Amino acid sequence: MKITSLVAAAVLIAASLTAQRISPCQFTRIDPTCGPIYTGVDRVLASRNSSAHMFTLNVTKAPANAPGVLAFSMKQVKIAFPGTKCLLLVDPTALLLLPFNANAQGAAQLRFTVMGTLKGTVFSQAAHDRSGSPVMSNGQKITCR
Repeated sequence: MKITSLVAAAVLIAASLTAQRISPCQFTRIDPTCGPIYTGVDRVLASRNSSAHMFTLNVTKAPANAPGVLAFSMKQVKIAFPGTKCLLLVDPTALLLLPFNANAQGAAQLRFTVMGTLKGTVFSQAAHDRSGSPVMSNGQKITCR
């Protein structure tokens, strides 16, 4: 075996040992819900030079044709929403909000891609207005490692 073949083999072995395995983020349901059902999935898109997470977030059983918002926070809470049986499950002081509209069947889907390797935990919940009264979905704990 030639020296160049040994060096090439050593470089390939070293590269495979140091390459990070990218795992999809995990969604864990947080109950209760007072209406809509919120689910999500992450699919890892990886190539030799880059990686990305493709998130698909689904809301069902929402008010038909109603605007809604997906709220994301770094902290989970359980706060009774005044005048309802709903619980706010994400910290209202530190939110990222993504607006959406439910269709005639009360469903909505949001898809987006985040480049790179993700680490950490965020909490998320969908909220809608039903004839002047808020309705909240279950929450999701999204853990990326």
